[in-house]
Amino acid sequence: MIRILLSFLLLFSVLQANAQDPGPSPLTLADQHFDAGRYQEAVAAYTIVIARDSFTFEPFYNRGLAYLNLKNYEAALTDLDRALLLNAGSKDGFSNRALVKVYLKDMEGAQYDYGKAIRLAPQDAALYYQCALALLLDNKTAPARQHLLKSIELAPSAPAHIELGKLSDGAGDFEAAKRHFDKAIQLDATSAEAYFHRGLALEQLAQHTAAEADYGTTVKLDPAHADGYFNRALLRHMRGNTSGAIQDLTKVIALDKSRSEAYANRAMAYTQTGQTQEALADYNKAISLNSKNAEFYTKRGELKIKVKDYAGGEKDFTRALSLDAQSPGAYLGRGYCYMALKQTAKACTDLTKAHQLGNRNAMELMKYNKCN
Repeated sequence: MIRILLSFLLLFSVLQANAQDPGPSPLTLADQHFDAGRYQEAVAAYTIVIARDSFTFEPFYNRGLAYLNLKNYEAALTDLDRALLLNAGSKDGFSNRALVKVYLKDMEGAQYDYGKAIRLAPQDAALYYQCALALLLDNKTAPARQHLLKSIELAPSAPAHIELGKLSDGAGDFEAAKRHFDKAIQLDATSAEAYFHRGLALEQLAQHTAAEADYGTTVKLDPAHADGYFNRALLRHMRGNTSGAIQDLTKVIALDKSRSEAYANRAMAYTQTGQTQEALADYNKAISLNSKNAEFYTKRGELKIKVKDYAGGEKDFTRALSLDAQSPGAYLGRGYCYMALKQTAKACTDLTKAHQLGNRNAMELMKYNKCN
C-alpha cells in the first residue's frame, strides 16, 4: 500500500514538473533553428517573436541574417534597416547590411555602411578588408588599396595580401605582386588561390618552371581548380610536355565540359602527337560551344589541310574570315586550299592578302603558285 502511494506521488511530481516546463522560449527556438542552418524555420520562429515584441533589436537582426542566408536580400535589407533603427551602435548590423547591399549591387550604400561599421570599430581589420572588396567591385582601386594596407597593418592576413597582389599584377608590377603572394603563402600555406596567382605573376616574369610548380601546388591543394590545370597545361605544351598538357586539359574538361578553349588547346596537342581524329573531334566540340571564335575555324582548317580535306579546309578558313577579316593565317590557309583545288587566281588573291597582313610564309607559296 505504501509503495502504491509513493508511485502515485512520483507520477504526480513528474506531471507537475512537465506542467511547469513549457520548453524553450520562441527566441531560443528561433536561435536553435538558425544555429542549425534551418533558416526557413528560423524566419518563421523569429516572426513569432517579432509579433509579440517589435521593439527589440535581436529578432530583427537575426531574421535579417536568416533571410541573407536564404538569399532573400530585399527582406534581409528591410529587417536590418529596422534592427539598426533600434540599435544604431551595432557594428555587425552595419557590416551585414553592407553585405546585403553588395548583393543588391548598391555599392555606394555598401561603402557607406562599412564606413559606419569602421567608425564604430576602427581596430577591426576584417572590416577594412570587407570594405576593400566592396570598393574593388566598384572599380575604386586606390581607396581599396588603402583599406587593404590598413587591414594588414592591424592584422596581416593571406586574403588581404592576395588582393593587394592582384592589384599590383593588374598595374603591371609583377615583382610587387609576387611579394604579396609570397607573404600570403607564408601566412597560409594551404591557400590554393595564393599559389595560383603567384603562378600568374611568375609567368609574367618569365619564370616558367616556378610558375608550373605553383600551378601544380594549386591543383594539389584544390583538385577542382580548373584554371590551375588549364594554365599548367599551357606551360607544359609550351615547354614540350605534350602528354602532360593533354592530361591537364582532359582534367579541365572533366571539371567544366563547357570550356571551349580547353577542347581547342587539347586539339592542338593531339595534332602534335599525330592523333588527328581526336584533334578533329575536339575542334568540332570547341566550335559547337563557341561558334564565333575565328581562331577555332582557322586551326580546324589547318588540321583539314593535314588530312588533305582541302574543300573542308576552304570552308573553315572562309568562316574564319567572316568573323575576322584581318586574319593572315586564315588567308594563308585558304590560299593553300585554293592551290590544292587548282583555283590559282583565288589562291594568289588570298596569298597576297596574307603577305600584306604580315604572314612570312605567304611569299614562298606565291612564288610556287607563280603569282605576280
